[in-house]
Amino acid sequence: VVSLLASMGEVAFWMIVAENQTARIRFAFFRAVMRQEQAFFDSQNEGEFATHLAEDIVAVREALGEKIGSLIHHLAEFIAGLYIAFSRNSSLALVACIATPVLAIVGGMMAKVISQLGLKTQAAYGAAGAIAEEALSGIRTVISFGLEMIFVNKYEAKLMKAKKTGIRQGIVNGIGFGVTMFICFGAYAIAFWYGASLMSGDIEEALRQFPPSIN
Repeated sequence: VVSLLASMGEVAFWMIVAENQTARIRFAFFRAVMRQEQAFFDSQNEGEFATHLAEDIVAVREALGEKIGSLIHHLAEFIAGLYIAFSRNSSLALVACIATPVLAIVGGMMAKVISQLGLKTQAAYGAAGAIAEEALSGIRTVISFGLEMIFVNKYEAKLMKAKKTGIRQGIVNGIGFGVTMFICFGAYAIAFWYGASLMSGDIEEALRQFPPSIN
């Protein structure tokens, strides 16, 4: 019951914080945009500008809502696990932690590549949204001059670029997850082997000190 209430409170608290912060960010962003001079709007694409704003706000909401709660939750589990492991058997704990630096390196590399691909995907979707908004805002002109297929082809080209980047991002996710699981299970195997070695050594030592009596 306590775990259920704590989990509900964790999710609800951080989601409320995320919604409040995103609302403030939207208001601050709109107020900052309204203060800009005319030259700023001449250098910006309105459709791409709005698309980036919507996607960035969603990313901020996810980061402030679920990600921070999960970070604190798993960090507490990590610290508690290390404390219990080293207090019970420090040598076995050191062997079990042998994969931690490797996992950190793999995770950092994977996060960097995924972040770069995510930025490319977001830029492609922003460009596609700008084309769609341009066509819809001047739909009468587009139809009168027969420019429908031109805008459709432009929109499709931007979406294909985003699709290719998304496929690459999925492949990187799959490879990174596979490598991570391989390292984790390898660390489990080494820890189980070392733990069994410690147990067999203790049993042999106990048998030497206290040999079984044979009636």
